[in-house]
Amino acid sequence: LIYPKNIGMNGIKHPVFVFGPGAGTGPDTYDMDGMHWDRYGSYGFIIFCVGSSTMDGSGMKTALDWTLKQNDDMSSPLYQHMDTAHIAVGGHSLGSIMTFAFLPNDQITTSLHISGGSFDGMGSSHLTKETFFMCGPDGNADLAEPQCEVDYMNAKVPIFYTKLMGATPQQVLPLSTGV
Repeated sequence: LIYPKNIGMNGIKHPVFVFGPGAGTGPDTYDMDGMHWDRYGSYGFIIFCVGSSTMDGSGMKTALDWTLKQNDDMSSPLYQHMDTAHIAVGGHSLGSIMTFAFLPNDQITTSLHISGGSFDGMGSSHLTKETFFMCGPDGNADLAEPQCEVDYMNAKVPIFYTKLMGATPQQVLPLSTGV
């Protein structure tokens, strides 16, 4: 769980982001690869990174439920500091599959899918709100690229779409940090 050091300062309410990592990884993997969770917390986000042990979205549901309970718990540092009208979920690879499985959910404002697509091409049928897709790079560097493309093409909601071109596997995560 990451949140701003100056949480709630001046009455600010912070948006929530639940992130699902790729298979066999966890929050530390992404921190080492350039995402730097503390940086995102310093931008005002409350972030919960779940484990990627299941594809059914139950980890995301548990994480979101727990996080939102903190907003009502007077003993929590997050008490009354969340903008519960702005909640995002997303993930990388298997985390994207978890995100599709968690949706649709009326609490969610948007979703993010990084180098991950559903196995059956039906993941995008779960989307009811605007979303973000980052697919690629082409070829063997990203095994999920074809599934990501299919879900993008099948989507019926507005999408911000970007594709990495000419990247090697070692470059994918640092390039996706938005730094």
